[in-house]
Amino acid sequence: MLRRLAKIFLSMVLVLLLLVLAAFTLVHVYQDEIVAMFVQQANRYVKTPVKAEKISVSLFSTFPHAAVTFENVWIKESYEGSDEPLATAGHIHCSFSLMDLLRKKYRIREIQLQNAEVFLKVKANGEVNYTIIEQPDDEPADPEQSLRFDLNSIKLENVRLHYQDKQNEQHYKLLAKYLRAGLGIDGPLYSIELKGNLHTDSLLVGNDAYLRNQPVEVTSRFSYNNNSGELRLEPTNLLVQDSDFWVEGTIGTSGTTRLDLTLEAKKADFQTVEAILPLAFTSSVRNYRSKGNIWFKGTVNGLASSQEIPEIAVDFKTDAASFYHPDYKQALEKIELRGSFNNGSKRSAASSVLRVEKLEASLNGRLIRGSFTLSNFDDYYLSFKTDSELDANSLLRFYPIEGISNAGGLLKVNMEFKGRLQDLKHSSTLQRIQAGGEVVLRDLKFQRQGSPYPFKGMKGSLIFRNQDLALSNLSGNAGSSHFIINGLFKNIFAYLLLENQPIAIEADLQSDFLNLDELLADAKAAETKTLKASAALPEGEKYYAFDIRPDLNLYFNCKVKQLHFDRFRAKDIAGELVVEKGVAYVKGARLSAAGGKMQLNGHIDARRAKDVIVTAKARFDGINADSVFYVFHNFSQDFLADRHLKGKISADVATTMEFDKKLRFRYEKLIVDSDMLITNGQLKGFEPMQELSVFINEKRLSDIRFSNINSKVSVRNETIYLPSTTIQSDITTVTIAGTHTFDQQIDYSVKVPLKAVLTGKKDQMPASAVRPEAGAPHLFVRIYGTTDDFKIGYDTYAVKEKIVTDIKKEKEELRDVIKNKGRKTEDVVTPDEEEFFDW
Repeated sequence: MLRRLAKIFLSMVLVLLLLVLAAFTLVHVYQDEIVAMFVQQANRYVKTPVKAEKISVSLFSTFPHAAVTFENVWIKESYEGSDEPLATAGHIHCSFSLMDLLRKKYRIREIQLQNAEVFLKVKANGEVNYTIIEQPDDEPADPEQSLRFDLNSIKLENVRLHYQDKQNEQHYKLLAKYLRAGLGIDGPLYSIELKGNLHTDSLLVGNDAYLRNQPVEVTSRFSYNNNSGELRLEPTNLLVQDSDFWVEGTIGTSGTTRLDLTLEAKKADFQTVEAILPLAFTSSVRNYRSKGNIWFKGTVNGLASSQEIPEIAVDFKTDAASFYHPDYKQALEKIELRGSFNNGSKRSAASSVLRVEKLEASLNGRLIRGSFTLSNFDDYYLSFKTDSELDANSLLRFYPIEGISNAGGLLKVNMEFKGRLQDLKHSSTLQRIQAGGEVVLRDLKFQRQGSPYPFKGMKGSLIFRNQDLALSNLSGNAGSSHFIINGLFKNIFAYLLLENQPIAIEADLQSDFLNLDELLADAKAAETKTLKASAALPEGEKYYAFDIRPDLNLYFNCKVKQLHFDRFRAKDIAGELVVEKGVAYVKGARLSAAGGKMQLNGHIDARRAKDVIVTAKARFDGINADSVFYVFHNFSQDFLADRHLKGKISADVATTMEFDKKLRFRYEKLIVDSDMLITNGQLKGFEPMQELSVFINEKRLSDIRFSNINSKVSVRNETIYLPSTTIQSDITTVTIAGTHTFDQQIDYSVKVPLKAVLTGKKDQMPASAVRPEAGAPHLFVRIYGTTDDFKIGYDTYAVKEKIVTDIKKEKEELRDVIKNKGRKTEDVVTPDEEEFFDW
């Protein structure tokens, strides 16, 4: 039995070999005849030049069929006068049956294109470049004697297709990796079965690219009626990624294109939809992914041309889907969506409407609900409503906002919006926008980029009404600073959305504590890279940034319990803060600081690019003198410091100060005029007074106490000017006047009663250093030099000035005497030259 089977198998192999050998022989014998006939017949049908490096008859390339094979083919397009190719191909195989060799009746059943590139073009006037086939006028009466194309199959392998339609502004680029089309012809009716794999580079319609860089698996059946020009699609399946799309209907090509198509996606996801749609529609969410299915069904019905658009209608929905970004690990879950799109009665972008009747989703267990309508795609008009509760941390993880991090807390949003999106771009039209609703904050926190402090514990309501925003009991902390705001922000949308738009704020500001070191900190400065909220930095290591937007108009009625700024500590602050055109005005401010009370009026001018100018008038009542020196860092000197001076200061002060935008003080610009009273004072450990012990018969010069000092101190040109000031102390009466520069150059004149001078020193004193005054002689002493190296000497110059002043006064008296009692003379003592000594 096995031997018989072996003989049968061997016989079959031998027969097959003989057939192959016979076929090979026939091909070899008739090759030249076949090629010549094929070329002759092809020239009758193809009206444009065709070039091929080699034409041969092959048996093995399309076995079991024979084929006429063209290698390295170039086919010219049909545009008159053009030398551009319609197609180039590595190989074109035109196959026919081996029996045709015996009958010499060649029927081309199949064409294969391999490694080809095809360029199909349509000019703006509708002329195409692929009309290269024509029916010959001298067709033989007996068609059986002619080489004929009786195609039932076309195969494309690695064929790149370019389709450019300037009339309809379309440009397609795709690659047929393997595509087979089965053909059936019944009179004017062509039936086609299409199956294979494509790869789309892009399908460009206008400026929008569809199906960018996507593999597509095609399974289709369609027919074309050559008489009516109608293309009928049976249910056609397009598999893009893992999503199925079905298309069926008719396309009328006779005259203006008429479409009657239905498109349905029964199992699609967001990634596929994103890949199909243009970037303009999906750029903001292109990196997101989804789980769950999207269903949609659409129809296209009507004429399609450069002047006419068919009616388009689409319904879509999704159930229990999720939407997430793979990098952020936060998903929008349980998405239920119902909506529709249609291009309206005018079948245009202007009449198009996208409606989402229902949108529900869950973000970290919080419900999001809403609906919206987007109409007029030429000039978008948006209407939406939402009633949602959002977890701030989840929202930021799902959709990051540039410049915001470390969010937390809840936002309950109940909002409505209506208006043209274009109106949001112009201040003149922004008032047409209708917006209203409320956002309730619950323990909200976040960190702003570039800010050294976080916002936290924020509670309250934000109430929107068109262009304005009302704050109702909005409280929270900015770093260690606390605030409660009630008020109105006018023109808020224009301020946030547009450049150089004003905003007007009217509000009551209450605070338990304000830390200006944090609020004014310059987080961008290189010196503050290590700056942390509420950190107490060493002396000289705090950096600030200050500016006022010129478009900010603000009125705050302020009540602050405590305020810190550098060394300054204040409490029970009340007053008005008004900001207008880059200038901040402080009106009627009252506060407690340094053990006393203060009243302040002034303004801060930040209109210059690099300067901040402060002008103020203040009244101090009973503030501690040592605290003033401490707060101002002893005015950058150690000669007379907070450890030396005690007492209560009451004063009226007018000042002008200048800073740069980092709040670095410009001492050369300081101007101060003050009228002050120091009571219950103490001058302790002040070195120049201790040095006066050489003159004064008192051992307690290191601790001088006094009841009152009246003086009018002024500052100009980096110099402190102290007018003649009398100190009534428990030791003696001292009168002092002079100057003290900011580079620590001092020049003081001191006057003490001669009776206080040591007995042994009186005889040594030159007469030029002593001058009677108020019935008693006084010693004039000068303290001059630098604070680190000063000298004390007899001040004969002051005596001379005193004499000159007295002489002027006496002259006035003499005039009166001459008028009334006759002339009276008096000897004038000329003082000696100035004498001094060093210590």
